[in-house]
Amino acid sequence: MTNTNWWNSFPFICTQILISLTYALREKKTTDSPRSLRSSRGGSTSRERKNSSAAASPAIPSSPLAVANTEKKKEKEKEKEKEKAKQQESPRTMKARYKGLGAELKNEAGNPIRYDLLHESTREEIEAVGIEVDEKDPVKWSCLLNCLRFLKIDIGIHFSQKVTPPREFDELEVADILDGPAPPKLKLMKEIGSGAYGRVFEGKLPSLDTKKHLAVKKMSHKEKKEIVQNLNEIFYLSKYGHPNICHYFKAFTCKDEIWMVTELMQGGTLSEAHRYVQEEEEEVEEDRVRRESILTS
Repeated sequence: MTNTNWWNSFPFICTQILISLTYALREKKTTDSPRSLRSSRGGSTSRERKNSSAAASPAIPSSPLAVANTEKKKEKEKEKEKEKAKQQESPRTMKARYKGLGAELKNEAGNPIRYDLLHESTREEIEAVGIEVDEKDPVKWSCLLNCLRFLKIDIGIHFSQKVTPPREFDELEVADILDGPAPPKLKLMKEIGSGAYGRVFEGKLPSLDTKKHLAVKKMSHKEKKEIVQNLNEIFYLSKYGHPNICHYFKAFTCKDEIWMVTELMQGGTLSEAHRYVQEEEEEVEEDRVRRESILTS
């Protein structure tokens, strides 16, 4: 695959990384969610009183299980200390993380060119998610950095821009990409969304042997810019399948429009998922401050 093709597939690589990071953050934050911490808001519970009375009893030789639990507690305390240190870092300090790097260690966007140059907390987030890091491929590396910046994992990173134009297709390629006129049996139901690039409807197509709900995206296909953009979206969406990206089925023409048929995603948009994670973070932070005030009072 050429470098140009990688740049054209930039949004799909970003989507895969974004989804992995977003759900990992959600998993991480919900482990310390307000629900799980609710018992610590009031006075001591019966279990806590029982534990305190047990602590006053004579010492008993530690069993292997007790030793393991102690080690786990120590690890959790270390993680809390790291998290606290990260929270104490001001936004201004975070933004200036990479200003001290020499020009030879930065790319055109002003970001580190190697994984080991990223901040320690950033590397820990990446390793926790298990994302494959390929710093030698400039496009994959830029995709990762853009996702880290978008999710505010590292605000010291700068957004990088796409630098190559979208691919143009000849007539034979266009005929291979599109599936002809929209069939009469393709039924459009209620409209479920709209945006800058068109409207989305819930749809049915009996010829597709699938139990998945379908979404039909209607896109204007008149001007050259629209045509090139639509064909690129269809081409790369059909070429790069991934479990975390909605499944592509067909694309039809209908007068001056393209009707793209995909799996209907009912869990909301990526931006909504990101907003949910942010709200979870805020709730956890508020609960942490509340608990600290109770313990110190």
